[in-house]
Amino acid sequence: MPDYLPRKLPKYLQGVDQPVGAERKIPLSHLVVLLFFPMALICSLIFYWPLKALGALPVFAGAWLFAGAFCCFMCKSMGRQAIWIPVLVFFLGHAVASGVVRENLGRFGSVHTGSDDLLYLSIANRVTTQVRQSPWDVGSAREAIPEMNYTGYPFFLGYLFAPLEDSEPVRFAATTAVNLSAICLIFFCVVFLAQSLGPVDVKLMLLIILASLPELLYFSSLVLKDCIVAALMASIVLLLDPVNKLSLLIKLGLLVMLTAALWNLRAPYVLISFCALPLWLSSRQKSINRPMVSLLVGASLILLYRLASRFIFSSFTTVVAEVMYGGGAEYLVTTGFGYATNLYKLPVIGPFVFCMFAPVPLNPLGLTEMPYFTDVLRSIGTLLDLGLLFAAFRSKVFRMIWQPVFLISVSMYGLIIFAVALGPTDARFKLPAVPFLAFMAYASSFCLKNPNALGLPVRPGPHNPGTVRVTLSRQDLGGRVSPHVPG
Repeated sequence: MPDYLPRKLPKYLQGVDQPVGAERKIPLSHLVVLLFFPMALICSLIFYWPLKALGALPVFAGAWLFAGAFCCFMCKSMGRQAIWIPVLVFFLGHAVASGVVRENLGRFGSVHTGSDDLLYLSIANRVTTQVRQSPWDVGSAREAIPEMNYTGYPFFLGYLFAPLEDSEPVRFAATTAVNLSAICLIFFCVVFLAQSLGPVDVKLMLLIILASLPELLYFSSLVLKDCIVAALMASIVLLLDPVNKLSLLIKLGLLVMLTAALWNLRAPYVLISFCALPLWLSSRQKSINRPMVSLLVGASLILLYRLASRFIFSSFTTVVAEVMYGGGAEYLVTTGFGYATNLYKLPVIGPFVFCMFAPVPLNPLGLTEMPYFTDVLRSIGTLLDLGLLFAAFRSKVFRMIWQPVFLISVSMYGLIIFAVALGPTDARFKLPAVPFLAFMAYASSFCLKNPNALGLPVRPGPHNPGTVRVTLSRQDLGGRVSPHVPG
């Protein structure tokens, strides 16, 4: 190349055989920015404009950029196709939120259900009033919250609503956008775990995500903290892995912040999250100490039982008492999910089975009127969860349960179901189990398609002649190796 030409020229001018009109791939970070305006327009037409909540678009912008940043950081192995995760979550999330709002307006005359979401909104309004008077006086903002178990969520909402207009639809829409960004983070954690198995199968991953979405999208359409709790818990479990590439100081700083946030939202999940640390440490050994892992899981279960029965779920004492004495099933059936009573009253395993399958799908034969949109959506979500459970624990791949990442997911899923079954048996309390169930389903399906992914034995077949087995004899020790291919 002549010296008078600049060094940084296109490759086709530097002697590389590349046509002038060759296609240049757009980086994932650029796609996030380019898709912001189309997504904002689509979501506005679906949700913000009919709800008269265009004032929440700044929160939508922040939520989209937050999800895009973590997508670029955690989903590198998926390349540009990782952009499908936030696109699907935001598009379907706003579509579901639109349906939930229409239903709430018809049933309750407001955008909320008048239950816990109304409580959070009313308390957040007090915090917002105090924040607008003195933005830097955090103590006064905390004093505006009445005595309750967890003050973190209304405190966060108070600061979120402060720069927005005083409109209930705007605040509802802003909360929905935040919840959708938390759901994106949940699935980014699933992709991050999946990268340990090898190159991510994009089609399979998107299929698993779509199957996991219905219940998450329903709760993202309410002013509730459950999606944020699930995202925080999944992030803490990932950070506890000692093999992470992050530096120790950054990891400790993130752990402290996430743990403090989760403690102020729902403290029991902090204990469940940190049960992953001994499991990570044990599973990362060269040979997994199975008795040690079993002992740790058993001790964690006993500790969870003692804490749950003592004070963790003290605010739900009435519900727990009704459940223990057989009245809780009728109380839980008031949501209209058919035959939940019979399922809940099964001896011994009833609460646990109910917790795994809650909300119990609608019974088509028992319907006397048109079901609500949310009931149909949640019924579909439960059926898809059953499909994920089947995919996760099919017999052909059950031998991989002692693999590190699969072991962690199984343990965390079991601990969450166990803890929720001991306390308030409500479907929203098991949302933190979604990322672990999704990963188990992905890992099982991925290993069936790629048997060598986790070191599983390969059986000979028409498309797979078998593994190459090397046999050594005394003569071979001199340098000769005799390969033998079975079959």
